[in-house]
Amino acid sequence: MKIIDFKNCKEKLSQREFARDVGVPRTTLQNWLNRMDRIDEGPAIVAFFESPAGVKFLHTLVQALHFEFTKVGCASIRNICNFLKLTRLSSFVAASYGTHQKISNQMDTQIGRFGDIEQARLSLLMPEKRITLCEDETFHPQVCLVAIEPNSNYIILEKYAKDRSGVTWNQSVSGALGDLPVKVIQSTSDEGKGLIHHVTKGLNGHHSPDLFHVMYEISRGTGAPLSAKIRKAEKEHENSKRKVLDAEKNKDNYKNLEKRPVGRPLDFDKKILRCVKKEQEAKAALDKARENQETVTKARKQISRAYHPYDPLTGNKQDSGTVGIQLKESFDQIREAADHLPDRCKDKIEKAWRVTEKMMATLVFYFCMIESCVNDMDLPDDKRNLMYSKLIPGFYLQKAARKEKDPEQKKKIRQKSQELLSVLQDRNGQLFESADDEINRMVRTAKECAGFFQRSSSCVEGRNAQLSLHHHGMHRLSDRKMKGLTVIHNFHLKRPDGRTAAERFFENKPINMFEWLVKKMPLPARPRRNKIKMAS
Repeated sequence: MKIIDFKNCKEKLSQREFARDVGVPRTTLQNWLNRMDRIDEGPAIVAFFESPAGVKFLHTLVQALHFEFTKVGCASIRNICNFLKLTRLSSFVAASYGTHQKISNQMDTQIGRFGDIEQARLSLLMPEKRITLCEDETFHPQVCLVAIEPNSNYIILEKYAKDRSGVTWNQSVSGALGDLPVKVIQSTSDEGKGLIHHVTKGLNGHHSPDLFHVMYEISRGTGAPLSAKIRKAEKEHENSKRKVLDAEKNKDNYKNLEKRPVGRPLDFDKKILRCVKKEQEAKAALDKARENQETVTKARKQISRAYHPYDPLTGNKQDSGTVGIQLKESFDQIREAADHLPDRCKDKIEKAWRVTEKMMATLVFYFCMIESCVNDMDLPDDKRNLMYSKLIPGFYLQKAARKEKDPEQKKKIRQKSQELLSVLQDRNGQLFESADDEINRMVRTAKECAGFFQRSSSCVEGRNAQLSLHHHGMHRLSDRKMKGLTVIHNFHLKRPDGRTAAERFFENKPINMFEWLVKKMPLPARPRRNKIKMAS
């Protein structure tokens, strides 16, 4: 910038006078002027990148490279250095590893600072709310505690800890919540004793079991053993078919003999019948093994489809008794299909079954919570019924449709959701005389109630996988780096709707993090002059 200023006023001021006015040594000014003449690029390129606009562009480019490739992505600093050299931008900005390592460290610090500032600002603007946490640990091999608010996907806690005891969880979550105007009413996690103690004693909330671990235990108990049974039955069936063919071949060979051996001929037909009978028995055993595997697969899917507070296809309320009957039927089918398996396999099925008691308790807790929320609104009876029968089930099915994998099921659930929520567009119906503010309040509460039911901590599992990728690439995640990754997830990454996790959680839009970083980060350093090596 000072070079441009000098060139604009060099007819008025000498180098010595200009250097004195801007506060730099004259030799430094002369070195800057000589460096421009030494750049091995076209005059037009040099003129642009040495102009204020060019310097601004290079500054934004360097920050964008670091931000997207080494912070959001898993690239290394050397990739950025090589990029600058390949594009010949190293003629205008420093491309050494040390320089960009310094930039990377400064950016990590600024990203963490941005997260602190924005969280403090947005927490003052957000409405009070009751939230659920999904919690789990991952290992690098240090213990890393992760807690996420699942409806917004906002990371509340992500830090290394000395252990994963209930006391450590309590301290970490309490510190992470800080002054946020939220109350944690439940946590969804695995059956770890430390986590359960933390939720029930530390947070004084409800512990909701993770459906994944129920399915996982069933798979552990039946998946491999049933597949082994099928492979064994297939092998026996192939052997029995081959024996039938061999017996028929022996009969044909005997008939074609020119001189038959002395003595009574073998009863080939009887042997063939015995082989055919064994082949049929082997085929029946194979069919039974496949049927058992298919039965378990269908029962597992039925467990997943049953564990909802509202029927995904009809939108009708499902209390704990209704769901309990469906779960018992599914587990009875699994037990019958696994009856011939070893006791260790049956133990895993029973371990999964014991969790269903907590699943029923979660449904009871859910309906108690939505009743409390609706009562707090003090609505007339017709609108209370509308909340219970239309809005809350409609928004719940809307959320369930996004997570459904089967295309046909997804379509049916989405159609039912739209049918239930059509009451919001029909202003000649039950909401004809309602004010917009009241309708907005009902919609907001209905969405909040729909989000109270959390049957999986998959958001934490996915986050743990992302952390593993970053850890694998860097071999070690410092506390500063870890905090930077958390802030980027919360304030930069967006869903298809264009909103960040922070915007969904705080219900207010944060400022643009990258634009803030560009303003805070120093301008890129200039390349050093390469020393000419003397020939020996």
